[in-house]
Amino acid sequence: HQDKVGAVALLLGMLNDREGAALKVIEQFGISTDQLRNTLEAQIKPSIDEGSVATEGTEVARDVDRILRLAQLEARLQRENNATDVHLFLAMLRDKTNEGCKVLASFNLNYDNAMKFIAGDGKLRAGASPLASNTPDGEEAIPAGGEPRQGGRRGTDFVANSSTDKDTPILDSYGVDLTKAAADGALDPIVGRHDEIERMAQILT
Repeated sequence: HQDKVGAVALLLGMLNDREGAALKVIEQFGISTDQLRNTLEAQIKPSIDEGSVATEGTEVARDVDRILRLAQLEARLQRENNATDVHLFLAMLRDKTNEGCKVLASFNLNYDNAMKFIAGDGKLRAGASPLASNTPDGEEAIPAGGEPRQGGRRGTDFVANSSTDKDTPILDSYGVDLTKAAADGALDPIVGRHDEIERMAQILT
């Protein structure tokens, strides 16, 4: 159950964020948030009862680690300076192996239709909260660099719009701050590298 706990718990965290992209997309598609939450909680409970959360903590985070890395790639594909909750949600939907994605698929929500909706909503596309990278020390982070889309905003603007009092411990518990890295000029540009990044995303999934 280790992968199930990681992704499902992450999706629950996104669902509980009232200002987040995930909830807005889910509601747009007419999905009952109560029904979705009950489905997710039902999947987590057996794993908790079996003690897998306490005994397999390292394994639990593996799918979450993959999703977070994919979120950074999603940001790069869209030429954003930062990975936000929008990219995290899209990354979960892109990675079809995780249990969060499987639950969303059972409600007829997938990467393609979520992306189509997000792409048409400029405010939602910008994201509600910047994410942090969980890249281990000594490894080079997968940067979320590049120029903003035409009419878009640079990632540093996202910081001003993020809520500091939001209850997102799952999202906040991972490593290096991409916003700071962007401000320090540590994120390299992605012009002309779309295919390369797409291949990296496919490898991760």
